[in-house]
Amino acid sequence: MSWFDAGTIDELVTATNFVKTIENRQGINVSSPEEIAYRFGWITLTMFKEAISHYQQSVYGQHLKAMLKEK
Repeated sequence: MSWFDAGTIDELVTATNFVKTIENRQGINVSSPEEIAYRFGWITLTMFKEAISHYQQSVYGQHLKAMLKEK
């Protein structure tokens, strides 16, 4: 866990760069609301697939598709 005070533009950029670095180096997605909701049973498979269709052409959409294949 990390805490960043993002009260200024410079601090927000620092937090953004940190998240991007973690995602790139570790190959993980720091936060994915749809993935979290699906894993905890807060949304159905149908709802999850609908969310994937909204992001299908993006890297985020590819992440969601890959997560679905893992499950």
